Amino acid sequence: MLEPKELQKQILQTVKIIFKTTMDSIDSVQNQMEKFLELAVSQSSGTQEQFTKLVKEWMQTAKKMREDFRKMTEEFLKKMESFGQEK
Repeated sequence: MLEPKELQKQILQTVKIIFKTTMDSIDSVQNQMEKFLELAVSQSSGTQEQFTKLVKEWMQTAKKMREDFRKMTEEFLKKMESFGQEK
């Protein structure tokens, strides 16, 4: 039978793996969407300059939010990991 600290460590490791896999999938989907939007905007002859600028700003904002979320969650997981190591 696992000791509570060992069980906590294994659960945290599983959460970290699931988080990384989920974020990698989100990154992939968002990167594909960015490429699609860039292609659609560049091939559209009637696209106004303001719309193109708006789409690019939206993509940059979404990417920054995703990166901030990832960083914040990784910091939280590190704190949880260190918490489990305290005696």
